[in-house]
Amino acid sequence: MRRFSWCLVLLSGCVAQVGELTPAAPSDAGVSIDDAGLIELDAGAVDAGVDAGQVELDAGTDAGSTTVDAGAVFHAVVGAGWGGRRVRSCDDGATWGADARVAAENDDDWHRAYTPKYLTFGAGKFVFLSGWGTASTAWVSENGGSTWTSSVLSTTYGGVGFADGRFVLVGNRNIAGAPDTASGWAVDPMAPESMYDRAAAAFDGVWAAGADGNVQVKRSGAAMWQSVSQCTGTRHTSIGFSGGFTVGNGRLLSIGDNGDVCVVDVATGLHLGNSTLGSNAGMRAFFDGTHFLAATDDRLVRSTDGMTWTAQTLPMGVRFDHIVRSSTRRLIGVSSGGARAWFSDDDGATWQSATFPSGNGLLYVSVGDVNACP
Repeated sequence: MRRFSWCLVLLSGCVAQVGELTPAAPSDAGVSIDDAGLIELDAGAVDAGVDAGQVELDAGTDAGSTTVDAGAVFHAVVGAGWGGRRVRSCDDGATWGADARVAAENDDDWHRAYTPKYLTFGAGKFVFLSGWGTASTAWVSENGGSTWTSSVLSTTYGGVGFADGRFVLVGNRNIAGAPDTASGWAVDPMAPESMYDRAAAAFDGVWAAGADGNVQVKRSGAAMWQSVSQCTGTRHTSIGFSGGFTVGNGRLLSIGDNGDVCVVDVATGLHLGNSTLGSNAGMRAFFDGTHFLAATDDRLVRSTDGMTWTAQTLPMGVRFDHIVRSSTRRLIGVSSGGARAWFSDDDGATWQSATFPSGNGLLYVSVGDVNACP
């Protein structure tokens, strides 16, 4: 829907940070207005399940390779979508709350400050990117999506990711980033610009950008972006709201609107082949540490290599467009319509309906373990 050669030293050592902004303070009253004049609604806490012990996230998920502190006990899931909506679960997808938005869905479109563009998890934080055709906003939550702070950025970005210990903003106008504190967002003036930005993301070892049938990758250690001209099929139209990028097992998948899959080697940037999900892509795929997972209409499809996919039909009445797997191995599915969610503890054989608030449609879902999720 909705560039430096890998330059950790440059960004982290930059004294005069370009485009740095001060985040708005979180709300503690119920309603607040951030620096951009956007309304932030706080909701009540949802009961959370608690497990003991250290939790380590699977490498290659949308969170990147992230080890969470031993005190992390809340299995948090966050959804984000139209009108800047954010909703979260603190108990592994069973109950959802803290529903917040900045605009009604029918007040949103593809070129607003709250148009949803991406969602990622890293270093114990969720970061949601909104805004297209206008300055983007980085929304950051350190408590599992219960409350958020916001930083208005200097331009539009096509995506955000957690890569090699930093948050990275990717777009065709510039590349920016922040340390693992998710504060002090700054443009990197030396980064090479990508040509595309309708869909964009950053993962450990590789960044990706695409639009209208085109894909580019920027590998760690490489000075420039390289095009992957062998990607075929419809991909990344409608500002990248369907399909998108995901990484796992040393492969980057570029999934197009119609379910067309292009497989790229993360280490070399070379094209490995093309495949298909077998139907429309729906939303972004997820890598669970072993498999790529994607929801396509009434099916859940899986692959270990992005080339060969197996399908599992969902039970009658269970329909979702987003799929994630938590560190407990629970599968969690959320509808793009923003009104339903399900979870499964037997790898998708049976599903239970979650307690979920109805609201604006959702475009992204991410999962991570956090220390606090009131």
